[in-house]
Amino acid sequence: MSMPSAASPPSIVIDRDRPMPLAEQITVNLRDAIVEGRLEPGARLPSWLDMATQLGVARGTVKTAYERLTDEALVVSSGAAGTRVAEKPISLPAAIAVDIPRPMQGIERGFYLKPLPFQMGVPAQDAAPPPTPRR
Repeated sequence: MSMPSAASPPSIVIDRDRPMPLAEQITVNLRDAIVEGRLEPGARLPSWLDMATQLGVARGTVKTAYERLTDEALVVSSGAAGTRVAEKPISLPAAIAVDIPRPMQGIERGFYLKPLPFQMGVPAQDAAPPPTPRR
């Protein structure tokens, strides 16, 4: 079984006027190409320097995009041997919505309610010195 050679990357379109960072645009383009099958498993991606030169961006921008794809297990980095599309991308289960309560959520009360006796954060009004009259 032979490894696919260095494939020319799919046309990556970046728009400097979009609010989305360039690294994210590159990540999205490559992710779509991998998921849609335009980049075959085992296909070698260009080096950071080559891709950066082709797109006219900094090497760090391409490195960030490649690292995100590596984190998603869509590509495998082999150091000097290059970066390749993963043979079998893992499919992650759908995210489950989890309700995370805010700290002290059960303790808080609305501002429109009178404070309770000994409620934290409420000064004792009867212990405060009386206001001094202005002259």
